Amino acid sequence: MKIIEVKNNAVDFLTVQEINKFDSRKYIPFGAENQAPQTFSLLGRTVLNHRALLNSKTRYTSGSDIFDVNGEPVINVNNNGQSLHEISKRLIFDEFDIGNAYLELVTDSKSSFLQFYHIGGTTGRLAKDLKSVFFHPTWRNVNITNDKDIVEIPIYPVFKQEGALRRSVVRISQYEPEFINGIPSWYAGLRTAVISGLIDESNKSELENSHAISGMLYVPGNLSDDEAEEVQSAVDDTMTGAKNAGKLRVGYYDGRDGAKPEMIDFRKNIEGNYINLNKLSDDKMLLIHSWYRSLAGYQDPTGFDTNRIIDEYKVALNTSIVPKQNEYLNIFNPILKQFNLPEIEYINKSPVTRFDTEDMLQVWEWREKNKMPFDKENIAQQKFMFEINK
Repeated sequence: MKIIEVKNNAVDFLTVQEINKFDSRKYIPFGAENQAPQTFSLLGRTVLNHRALLNSKTRYTSGSDIFDVNGEPVINVNNNGQSLHEISKRLIFDEFDIGNAYLELVTDSKSSFLQFYHIGGTTGRLAKDLKSVFFHPTWRNVNITNDKDIVEIPIYPVFKQEGALRRSVVRISQYEPEFINGIPSWYAGLRTAVISGLIDESNKSELENSHAISGMLYVPGNLSDDEAEEVQSAVDDTMTGAKNAGKLRVGYYDGRDGAKPEMIDFRKNIEGNYINLNKLSDDKMLLIHSWYRSLAGYQDPTGFDTNRIIDEYKVALNTSIVPKQNEYLNIFNPILKQFNLPEIEYINKSPVTRFDTEDMLQVWEWREKNKMPFDKENIAQQKFMFEINK
């Protein structure tokens, strides 16, 4: 049986950050070997339940679309033909996944247009003066003084002139005390994510070696050392499955008349523990992500419960989704206003539909009822609540 040992230094790779004036680098390194964002991203790609939660949170938080105040979708916001919703979705995923996201703004000297671009969160490192961000595709063994792939962009509202264009970057990061760089909110569950990944790897090994046996076989009889070695070799070749991952040890004892071989299967002692550990890791990942089982697609003994899905969605909408969307609106809308462009809003749709009395209210009526500012003449507020919550 192969035993995988996880040492603390494999997961505890972050230390309290400070700006070291004696460090010749112009940027603030992040994590062991400056690879913290890459490590976060790797876990997000390889740990099944962790990725499911990241996908679910991103899908719901980014909404179904982004419309301007005139009720039109905001499309073609850059030369790649991307919509603002697509850009926002990538930013939100990066923030949830690695704790940092970068939005690039491109315009000209007259501010006659504005383009939005997403820059991959793993590629950025904050400058020591906190006034710009350096970007590089890998960041392993980077020499910033002569690396042609390094790009420095000032942080908004400062723009950098490059030929006929001006560029700036908006840095989005999750706050963490004693850290200059953003730390993803799920970081406290890092060990749980690693354990979950190891459980998946163990299950994969069991599948690959479904006919393998890990245990001890006691055989009555007296065998010479050469005979015992020959038997053990034959067992290893024929009974341990793919990649020789299962291990069957053979022991011998002086048997009485009628004694039979006895098999002790090691797997029986750990299967129950793995099942419990798998469920525990799922529950912990839900907890650390502050998310909901039905929205993440987790299997539940109660089956498909429409009421539960809607109820959990409404709780998530009020406690997680809308607050995070407002953070992004507070980024986008002031920038759009600076360029005399219409403000935007997120459009949210429930995964399933159930009508209640509030669903038949127009948005302005619902805002009035909840003592919020409203405008009857605003086209967006003339929609019914079920249209934006469906």
